[in-house]
Amino acid sequence: MPALIAIRGLRKAYVMGDETVHALAGVDLDFQKGEFVAILGPSGSGKSTLMHILGFMDTPSEGSIVFDGQEVAKLAPDLRAWYRSNR
Repeated sequence: MPALIAIRGLRKAYVMGDETVHALAGVDLDFQKGEFVAILGPSGSGKSTLMHILGFMDTPSEGSIVFDGQEVAKLAPDLRAWYRSNR
């Protein structure tokens, strides 16, 4: 059974002045339908960044997310908003 959410090579970097902060570095995850998942880690490990990306509130710097067979990066903004509100 294909994963409900498949994440491959997910990276997120923020530029803060002269410094680049790498919040996520090469995350690979699969979530199956009906599965319960806990995201754990110390402060600053990228948990909130990952959740914002999974909630379609932010976009990754690199990598791909396939949600229910749809490549998230290819979704129109209004469809991403619909998924955020309804799924």
